[in-house]
Amino acid sequence: MWLAGPLTGAASGSLYGQGTTEPVYVLRTEGAAGLVTVTTPIDLRGFLAPVFLDFNFGFGTDEIVRPGEILDAFTISLGSVTNPAQMAVYLTLDAAGLVVAPPTPGGIWIDPASLDLTPGLPPPGFGYLRQQLAYHVLAPVPEVLWGQETTLYLDLFNNANGLESIGWAGAVTVIPEPSVGLLCLVGLAAWLGLKRRPIVPA
Repeated sequence: MWLAGPLTGAASGSLYGQGTTEPVYVLRTEGAAGLVTVTTPIDLRGFLAPVFLDFNFGFGTDEIVRPGEILDAFTISLGSVTNPAQMAVYLTLDAAGLVVAPPTPGGIWIDPASLDLTPGLPPPGFGYLRQQLAYHVLAPVPEVLWGQETTLYLDLFNNANGLESIGWAGAVTVIPEPSVGLLCLVGLAAWLGLKRRPIVPA
């Protein structure tokens, strides 16, 4: 397993110590309307078999759904460093709920059923907002991104209506799943090593 690198991006993102139960990335609606963005590098070079991202995330807001109103929204996506067009949107959350792998024109398609989601509770100190969503996710990395330097994007859209919203995520762990071919190569190497072991006379 591999832990994602340090936080970079907007100054409005807060960093908590890794290895704790607190969120690592926290985004809040502050100031004018627009996006609050935090990014973190996910280096997948060397990962040439099925790869998964494992992390906790959530969203809280004082908003309620009103007809015709554009809501604050928290979106998590993964993109290639060298080819910005290779972008996969994992999920988006707002006062209406969670949308898994929303259709994104020009983006990488993800099967919503491929994300393993487990509902949870918001971290201590985050439960004061009217609505709260919290999950643990095991999200597959699209094959086109294997072996690449990638960036995880956390985007919080602020509609500037004066009602607070928060998006957060925990430390991201990369979990590789060895391919059958790789396991065969490892087994073959071990067998050859045993075969070539010199015989020690008794």
